[in-house]
Amino acid sequence: MVERGNILVWEQPLADRLAGKPLSIEARIDIESILYRTLWLFGVMIVVVVTLFAGLLWWIVRKGRTHPPAAAA
Repeated sequence: MVERGNILVWEQPLADRLAGKPLSIEARIDIESILYRTLWLFGVMIVVVVTLFAGLLWWIVRKGRTHPPAAAA
């Protein structure tokens, strides 16, 4: 029985285990791999971080223009 991701669960009755009956194991692989999803997630996160950093820099520069420095005595 497949729970989620790469976590597998199986059950073999004790009588079958003691009798030495082999387990029947089946593997299923998604069409879309975990690597593809991970790379996509990292790509999106990099774009978000760069966008937030650029926005923060723009906000700091803009705020600095609206408040001119005090005149030196």
